[in-house]
This record gives sequence, C-alpha cells and structure tokens, in this order.
Amino acid sequence: MSLSQSAVMIGEDLIRSLKARLELLEEMHAEVQQMLEKYNQERVEMFKKLKEVLADDRLNRIEEVNKLIDSYYADRAEAHKVWKETFTTLEKIREFNAQKKRQGSKK
Repeated sequence: MSLSQSAVMIGEDLIRSLKARLELLEEMHAEVQQMLEKYNQERVEMFKKLKEVLADDRLNRIEEVNKLIDSYYADRAEAHKVWKETFTTLEKIREFNAQKKRQGSKK
C-alpha cells in the first residue's frame, strides 16, 4: 500500500470517527434539551402547587388572626364590664362611708 493510499484511509477513518462523534453530540444535545424542558415543566407545576399551598396557608393564618382579634375584643369587653361593676361597687362603698361619717358627726 502506498503512502497516499494510507493517508486517504486514515483521513476516511478520521472523517467517519468525527461524523460518529458529531451524531453522538447531537443525540446528547437533544437529550439535554428534553431534560431541560421536563425540568422547566416540573418547576412550573411545583410553583403552581406551592402558590396554592401558600395561599391556603395565608388564608388559614388570616382566619386564625381574626379569631384571636375577636377573642381579644370579647376579653376586653368582659374586662370593661368587670371594671365598670367594680367602679360602681367602690362608689357605693364611698357613699356608704360618707353617710356613716355624716351620721357620726351629727350625733
């Protein structure tokens, strides 16, 4: 075999090898593209689910806060009622003591 035929054969082998590598790279590129599309789709779905969960959680917390506020106002109303009753009782005691002093000074 001559040197030129040998160089041609080596060149052809090199070209076949490069074409095979190119095909492999194209397949790998297509596979990576599919994986990226799948990842992006899963990410979008997860975001939607997370958004729903967070919205539900926020609503539950708002309802809980509203219950606590209602409870606070009920407690404050009861405390105000007790304070008013206490104040009325103290006024009666003061009036009773004042009357007692007046009666004691008249005698």
